[in-house]
Amino acid sequence: MTLTQISSRGVEDALRWSLGASGTNHYTFTGPGLTGAVNDPTIYLTRGQTYIFENNSGGHPFYIKTSTANGGTSDAYNTGVTNNGGGNGTEIKFVVPHDSPDILYYQCSSHAAMAGQFNIAGTVADDSITEVKLDVSNSPSAGTFLQYKDNSDQLTWAQASSPEVYGFNTDANGNLIVTTTNGGADNISGATYAAFEDVIYAATGFSWSVNTDGKLIATI
Repeated sequence: MTLTQISSRGVEDALRWSLGASGTNHYTFTGPGLTGAVNDPTIYLTRGQTYIFENNSGGHPFYIKTSTANGGTSDAYNTGVTNNGGGNGTEIKFVVPHDSPDILYYQCSSHAAMAGQFNIAGTVADDSITEVKLDVSNSPSAGTFLQYKDNSDQLTWAQASSPEVYGFNTDANGNLIVTTTNGGADNISGATYAAFEDVIYAATGFSWSVNTDGKLIATI
């Protein structure tokens, strides 16, 4: 019978990279998607997945960050990260949040040149986003609504039509008589309203006519 040696880690549902160092200028990564040890590669991650970075780089604390501009421990991204800034012999575990940025970074807190980028993809979980920013071409004012403009591929605030009451009667000769509220500027008394033969509520700007078949035609 053939015996198979099982790792003490058991079955692990995570991708794992081993980190080394090339002087004080580069981390080296060995692991999935790489051929041999690669200096400061861009690592591609997926939201909701788990990743482990074994820091075997010596004296080079490994930080996951939102920026590398300030160096040191500034801009550390700690959400979903266990042992962020772990040194030699440490495992840094990253469970990528569903609301993570599209781009994060890694950097040694002692040597700013040892740095690289994480590109993050994948779907966003329901209810994980509580705030969004819309690309709107102008500013709102009273009585406006958001509409999509095909030619600019943007949202824009547009003026909403005023609500209108259209009351219909016919005179003794069968002619159509339309009474309106003039875009909401005029009032209609209760007695006048009750005397309408028919009423339509719609946006302002409609004109009405009766065709030869006696059907009511609305024109915008």
